[in-house]
Amino acid sequence: EPVSRMDVPWWKARHEYVLAESKTWRSNPKVVFLGDSITHNWTGRSSIGELDDSLTLPRWKQAMGGFGWNAMGFGYGGDQTQHLLWRLQNGEIARIAPELVVVMIGVNNVWPAGNRPISTPEETVSAIRQILAEIRRQQPKAKILLMGVLPAHGKGSKIRHEVERINRLLARIPSYEPDGKIRFLDIGERYLGANGEIPRALMPDLVHPSDAGYAIWAKAIRPYLEEVGVK
Repeated sequence: EPVSRMDVPWWKARHEYVLAESKTWRSNPKVVFLGDSITHNWTGRSSIGELDDSLTLPRWKQAMGGFGWNAMGFGYGGDQTQHLLWRLQNGEIARIAPELVVVMIGVNNVWPAGNRPISTPEETVSAIRQILAEIRRQQPKAKILLMGVLPAHGKGSKIRHEVERINRLLARIPSYEPDGKIRFLDIGERYLGANGEIPRALMPDLVHPSDAGYAIWAKAIRPYLEEVGVK
């Protein structure tokens, strides 16, 4: 079920900012990124939340080849699938018409932290399918790039295994969409060393990419960005 985090002051402020931005955007973005802190840490958004765009924006533009304002990032630190679904149902992409929507969500559903509820991989994928259906409903012309959840924690850990299970299930989703509008891309292997562990140089906390880690993501999706004319 969709769940709001409007009781969290920075989250409420960020949501209101995103709605305001989408009303006044100078040139309609060709690409929108949806996700949790992994997206938030990369794309920022005007110093709302725990991040400051003076740090995140240069990082993003450098990684993406300086494509400027042809993309918007709607990542919210700590979000689970139910929170992203709520945001979509409450206007975050209603006033824009992106050609490509990039979605990466799900690690927080299987990662215990604080008081947040934990889901099984199957429940998480079911929720992601609802998210995709909502995007399709609001943006029927857009292509969707569904990213596999990035590997997290150590080899053999429960979270790593659950992320792998999520990705195996996500990989099946495009076969349910005969029009080809949803593509699945799993780049998790690019974050693993020969021993199956995540190098700290790519993910210092074994969850969030470093600049070098974001460069891997940027390189992987460049063909999809070029397909919709992002420069």
